[in-house]
Amino acid sequence: MEAQLMAWMEAFSYPAVVGLLLACGVGAPLSEDLILVTAGVLVSQTAGHLPLMMGVGWMGVVGGDLLLFSIGRKLGPRLRRHRRLGPLLATPRAQRIAEQLERRGWTTIFGARFLPGFRLPTFLLAGVGGVPLRHFLLADGLGAAITAPLMVFLGHRFGLKVLDDIALGGRWILAAVILGLLALAAVWTYRHIQRLGSLRRARS
Repeated sequence: MEAQLMAWMEAFSYPAVVGLLLACGVGAPLSEDLILVTAGVLVSQTAGHLPLMMGVGWMGVVGGDLLLFSIGRKLGPRLRRHRRLGPLLATPRAQRIAEQLERRGWTTIFGARFLPGFRLPTFLLAGVGGVPLRHFLLADGLGAAITAPLMVFLGHRFGLKVLDDIALGGRWILAAVILGLLALAAVWTYRHIQRLGSLRRARS
């Protein structure tokens, strides 16, 4: 598979990366990580431009996620009766995701980008649940701005062997770190807003 992906990317360059990621986004039997890491390897072996490949990877990832979101938005509740996708939305995991989307909205979408097995049901349910498009793009775009460039860079720096480390849990560690930082940022923002409110009340 790695050799075939490399051949496609060498033949069609950046459009191949976008096309493969779009196909991956709608359920093609491909690994998003493998595509991005292979893209990084290709840059290291050719005269490719690393920042450009990172941007192309981000565009392909967000595009694939947007396709899932659009499918959920177009089909709406009918999606639950779909022969292939319906069973994915009837699981206990999907029910928990739907609850989290109602409570936390964009943070659930952002977090799903880092959690294996959560991306597809989360983005479909975000479309079904009527999450505003701008909120979806903001949350997913921010998440992809971390994962896509990172995977391309790791492939460029360490080669395909980095996929073994990712499979052993690297993405989970990354997700924990990022979510921890987000929690700290939320606490800091909340306290800052409280301090500003106290200052305004003291002046009035």
